[in-house]
Amino acid sequence: MNIYEEQNLEQKLEEITDQIGHLVLDIILVSLKKVSSECQIYGDIKDSQWSVSRTKSNSF
Repeated sequence: MNIYEEQNLEQKLEEITDQIGHLVLDIILVSLKKVSSECQIYGDIKDSQWSVSRTKSNSF
């Protein structure tokens, strides 16, 4: 039997394409959430270092 003769081939390919699209979007979403989290952590570290250096300079 030829693969192109299958009745549901187009529907199956469309479902696979939709699932791949959802997978790609999920990967992008997780990546953006991770970048946002890393940025927040970096900002917190930077702020804490700035406040420590400011406290040290005021004490002298």
